[in-house]
Amino acid sequence: MKILRSTAISPFIAAGSLLLYVLLFLLFYTYIGAPTAMLNAIPAITFGLIFGIRGGLFFGLFAFPTNYFLFWIMNEPIFNNLGANLLSVIAMASASAGIGWVRDLNIQVHKQADVLQAEIVRRTRAEEKLTHETLHDPLTGLPNRRLFFNRLEHAYALSKRNSDNLCAVLYLDLNKFKNINDSLGHEAGDHLLKQVAGRLKSSIRDIDTVARMGG
Repeated sequence: MKILRSTAISPFIAAGSLLLYVLLFLLFYTYIGAPTAMLNAIPAITFGLIFGIRGGLFFGLFAFPTNYFLFWIMNEPIFNNLGANLLSVIAMASASAGIGWVRDLNIQVHKQADVLQAEIVRRTRAEEKLTHETLHDPLTGLPNRRLFFNRLEHAYALSKRNSDNLCAVLYLDLNKFKNINDSLGHEAGDHLLKQVAGRLKSSIRDIDTVARMGG
């Protein structure tokens, strides 16, 4: 379908379908006669798929003179077949427009679905980001007090249900950290906290079991 909607190649496909109809008409007219014009369905469907609802109009503009010419070279009484030719082209053009309408509707539905999908992805990422920011320390990226106590409650509940699942809490403190802030500035203190957090992350398998409690 993407190939049929390509503005660069679609005119050639449309022309090819019309040429195919002409060749088939010349091939089968001797055996079938005037009903061979029903092979107009080939370019009619193609025009609808390529140009959408406008394909019906484009098909009519090309198909009527094509049929007129084909009947002429086959020595058919042109004026006797003119009405039938016109009715046949109108019917096929209507069918082509119908196919084009379905094609346009399908494209519109897919576009709306893509927009909706993009919006869902955007909102999901925004919610994930908000949840992460709510449960993590903005400086170090470690879980904050809220997430830590949530994890601790789960671990405690699990240990109560099964005595083999023991849990323990290890508390780390940076001695004289205030002196660093006072002597070197808060920027240096923040840098130290990030370094400590980075080493903890690289040393512990489950980072959600580590949290920053202070600050």
